[in-house]
Amino acid sequence: MDLIKRIPSYLLLGLLASAIPYFVTVALIMATGDRIDGMKMGVFPGVVLVHVLFGIYILKYKWLLKSVLILALTVLVFSLLMLLMQLGWVLRPGWDIYGYWDLVVTNYVVGFFVWESFFQIAPQFMNKSQPLK
Repeated sequence: MDLIKRIPSYLLLGLLASAIPYFVTVALIMATGDRIDGMKMGVFPGVVLVHVLFGIYILKYKWLLKSVLILALTVLVFSLLMLLMQLGWVLRPGWDIYGYWDLVVTNYVVGFFVWESFFQIAPQFMNKSQPLK
């Protein structure tokens, strides 16, 4: 399946990458009563949950293989995102003073490249089957 056919999937990834961290962060801000603490606590679940839900919806393999792939790809995205943040290579749209949207946009871009790399490589190793819905 080529990239053009995956555009709706990547639109879903963009929606998830924008909405999930927002709602997780808002819930944790309300739970902690502190904006900064809530935002700090919301980083990990907000980033990880995006790719777990995306993988659950998109990948069409047996549950064990699907679970392993989702875990591996999510860990890869999160690791690359943390590495980029450590190196200071975060996309900076400047939409807020806290850097929240910097993280969201960078998460989407890193996720896009990791997932697209997977979709390009997977058919060569998995009996030429398409991993996408």
